[in-house]
Amino acid sequence: MKKQNTISIITDNETGALNRIIGMFSAQGYNIDSLNVDTANIEDTASRITITTTVNEAVLKQMLAKIERIVPVHSAKELHEENSIYSELAFIKANDTKQARE
Repeated sequence: MKKQNTISIITDNETGALNRIIGMFSAQGYNIDSLNVDTANIEDTASRITITTTVNEAVLKQMLAKIERIVPVHSAKELHEENSIYSELAFIKANDTKQARE
């Protein structure tokens, strides 16, 4: 049974690291529901990539094993709902004119 899974990946903060990871998803035909990347430490030497995808448990284990084989990746693990905080953020652009406010 497919369910939504969140994967956390720690990788070196270097050019092309994200492209290699996303390329693995594309080559295997996996869909990415959401993607977030940020530095993982103060020295900016590592990045944390958070990917949300909808797959079954067997495919998830296979994905984690393939991600960990990519050279700049230090770790890849599934984040479980009971140990994580989930939030959503929306950016909305609104045209605001003086006439519209009145």
